Amino acid sequence: MRSLLRLTVVIGLLTGASSKNAIAAEKLVAGYSSISPAEWTLVTAAKANLFEKYGLDVSTVYLGGSTRIVQVMIAGDIHIGQIGGSLIASFAARLGYR
Repeated sequence: MRSLLRLTVVIGLLTGASSKNAIAAEKLVAGYSSISPAEWTLVTAAKANLFEKYGLDVSTVYLGGSTRIVQVMIAGDIHIGQIGGSLIASFAARLGYR
């Protein structure tokens, strides 16, 4: 059920971000952190050519872990990262959020 919700959100974002009049799509790199059904929405969208359908040039890369995704995003090597909630919860706990 959560995977279906994530896929719906991704497709909704792609639909809203589409532009038929775009001259050239900006190259985006998207990383995902694990090979599991919960993380397949990004890969599924890429394999189904949904990004191209809506005028986006997105390549996906497997980086193997939420921490690695955050590091690579901070370095500026990827633009989009799909990670699980445990890393975010860990950071929030360290910062004192409850």
